[in-house]
Amino acid sequence: MPLSRRWPLSLALSTAVSLAGQAFAQAESAPPRPAVQECARAYESSQEHRSTGAISAARLEFERCRRDDCPEFIREDCSRWSKELEAEQPTVIFAAKRGSRVLTQVRVSVGDRVLVEQLSARAITLDPGEYDFRFETTEGGLAVLHALIQPGNKDRLVQVEFAPLTRSPATRSKSAAIASAGASAHSAARPEPAAAPTKTATAAPSRVLPWTLLAVGAASIGAGAALSFSGHSDELQLRETCSPHCTDAQVAPVHTKYLLSNISFGAGLVSLSAAAYFFLRHSDSEPAAAGTVPVTVVASPNSFQASYGARF
Repeated sequence: MPLSRRWPLSLALSTAVSLAGQAFAQAESAPPRPAVQECARAYESSQEHRSTGAISAARLEFERCRRDDCPEFIREDCSRWSKELEAEQPTVIFAAKRGSRVLTQVRVSVGDRVLVEQLSARAITLDPGEYDFRFETTEGGLAVLHALIQPGNKDRLVQVEFAPLTRSPATRSKSAAIASAGASAHSAARPEPAAAPTKTATAAPSRVLPWTLLAVGAASIGAGAALSFSGHSDELQLRETCSPHCTDAQVAPVHTKYLLSNISFGAGLVSLSAAAYFFLRHSDSEPAAAGTVPVTVVASPNSFQASYGARF
């Protein structure tokens, strides 16, 4: 697995300031000292951002320390590191469907940050990490998809599928009223038939299943969090002991824990979504149609993703 490099920040900063000061003191056309200090600050800050995986912020600092008024050795390092990070910067493309119809009027956000107001084929740059992408349609649909974005992912497709639209209660009531009026007008022209036998009311569905799904979902989320924490701890230990020369045998257990963590999170989200669906449908007198739970599960060798959707 890729491990971030540790950079000798204090040594780099002191070297940059010392050599830059000597070079500019000897040059007749040297830029003013504040420019040198700005270059050294960007040189140090870029490496701090890179070590924490903040690729977007690191690339901005690299652009600052590549300017012509920076010392030559700083420009060379920043140019080289900028090209390396360009290859590591992940990009994603968002997509959404409802049945066979491709949706474009969808807003995608992460927390309070809006990534796109509507969908297109344009790729969006992100930092590596785990995200809960929130998809919202203009029709009122909502879906949340958890995905792990890894360094080097280019044009990664992140797609959700919304459940088919259903008629609102008001629309159903209006249709029922029209049908009732038509039946009354028709019955006035002929004798009223004998009343059909009344059907016994269907018993309310049991709450055992949703409560069981809720318990399973909570346990899976807890297990996923524990595996993720354990994998992160092992990763930090590898960074301090053998990075960047760790063997596959040393890295494999960390990969396994992260994969199991993603699977646990996915299973937990599916169980919680199903539990919520059955709780909401419990009070509905009409039997739920089979296969209408708005849950989408996507598995891959590197991740396990689940999404759920609802209309409000």
